[in-house]
Amino acid sequence: MAPANPPSQTVFANDLTGLTRRPSLLAVKGSSPGWGAIFYAESVHFIMEQITKWMKTHSLKVVVAISLCSSLFWIVGIILDVRYGFDQFEFLLGVLILLTLISGIAVHLHWPGFLKLPEAESLSRLIWCLISRTVVSYLLLVPLFALSAYLFVPDKNAHDAPIAVALIALWLPLWLAPGVGAIWVYSRQSVTKNKLMT
Repeated sequence: MAPANPPSQTVFANDLTGLTRRPSLLAVKGSSPGWGAIFYAESVHFIMEQITKWMKTHSLKVVVAISLCSSLFWIVGIILDVRYGFDQFEFLLGVLILLTLISGIAVHLHWPGFLKLPEAESLSRLIWCLISRTVVSYLLLVPLFALSAYLFVPDKNAHDAPIAVALIALWLPLWLAPGVGAIWVYSRQSVTKNKLMT
């Protein structure tokens, strides 16, 4: 007579909070993983939850900080190079990173809710909104930077002036657009939240 099937073919692992039950990530049909395997699976799940939570609440701050620092690096670097022949770009980058960190800490201390989204916000929706608004911001910034570059070029009759204008108009918005898009996402979320509260 064939042996009976095990009473349970799926091993359930309790969540670290003890509030939910779900199949263990390492459960094998007809076998039971050891406590080490269950602890490893639960640890990975807990870490991924914390990473997702952090990304949903702080990703916009990181995007704005990196976008602002990199944009200032290119804008200030180009101006100093063209006007004064400055070539110490490593020093300039270090100064801008330090200023960005100091500014970010000051903003966080005095305005902790700035660029912070609710934890319930969907991560996939947040990414989609950020990408779409970044693309739109880039398209809007290109004409503005093209006009600024045209006014900035000292010799507009030079044969390479159109190339310089085109490079500046297409390159610099790539670094600034993500920050503008992130602020746009935050502002739309704030308006929606205020409408719901009222």
